[in-house]
Amino acid sequence: MNIVTRLSFCVVLLLASWGVFAQQRPVISQYMYNGMVLNPAYAGSTNEFSAAVIHRDQWVNIDGAPSFQTFTAHTPLFSNQIGVGLTATRDQVGIHTDYGFYASYAYKIKLASGYLAMGLQGGFNDRKSNFDLLRLRDQNDVYLQGTWRKFSPNFGTGAYYYNKRMYLGASIPHIVKNSVYEDDVNEGVASKAKTPRYVYLTGGMVFPLTDNINLLPAVLIRYQDHLPLGIDLNCNVIFEDIVYAGLSYRSGDSMTLITQLVLNENIRLGYAYDVVTSGQRQYTNGTHEIMINYRVLIKALSKDPLCPVYY
Repeated sequence: MNIVTRLSFCVVLLLASWGVFAQQRPVISQYMYNGMVLNPAYAGSTNEFSAAVIHRDQWVNIDGAPSFQTFTAHTPLFSNQIGVGLTATRDQVGIHTDYGFYASYAYKIKLASGYLAMGLQGGFNDRKSNFDLLRLRDQNDVYLQGTWRKFSPNFGTGAYYYNKRMYLGASIPHIVKNSVYEDDVNEGVASKAKTPRYVYLTGGMVFPLTDNINLLPAVLIRYQDHLPLGIDLNCNVIFEDIVYAGLSYRSGDSMTLITQLVLNENIRLGYAYDVVTSGQRQYTNGTHEIMINYRVLIKALSKDPLCPVYY
């Protein structure tokens, strides 16, 4: 390979590992309202059937910037003794696309002050890189042609304690550190890239300010070996259990404006806008995130409904 091709190859490998090492796994700004993305033990915790769709466009105006979509659905079963759920994700960075499909199971223990749930999830990621989308100087480079693909089964676990006024969670949703590509790809160079293992710690508590106004501070701590802790600090004000408005700070990255509107007992709409605080702010207009959440109480599946549900 000539020097230009070698440099191109290095750039591609950096992009391939960008989502793996530097950016971490996608984390939504509205994590406090859809814990299924982070913790399998969250399944069934709303005591309702809940289905949510989230679309996140990160770093608008940057070509090839991350785009993330997720669909989650979960419900309690057997009079609220267990919870089951499904999470489907699509994460795209440049020419690289990662699809994930995971099923979750949570066993609930009812305590005097709330519920303690222990969860497991299992599924797979299907990672694909389409090098035909690149504009190459050397069109005959066999290393940067066609499509690379990797199927990676994985599993995870978590614990989640909650009641009407607070929640605490800890999880490792992806335990296996899979290779990004097959071992024989590109003379073994890409096989050195591994998907990371993260530990997530979450917590939040509702504080009544008046009869009609509540305060909901929340925190998310992300840990990976050999990297600094990532911390999200959030505080929302809830008006009449209908309108949510707040601010969030993501360490070293962004400030976020978060809103949520409860249209009725079934439908919630959420929006988050991340204002970049890192050196990338001169190149992007920020990040947009939209959430639609549908919830319905199925009395035959649940008991002791915790209403209103704030998270």
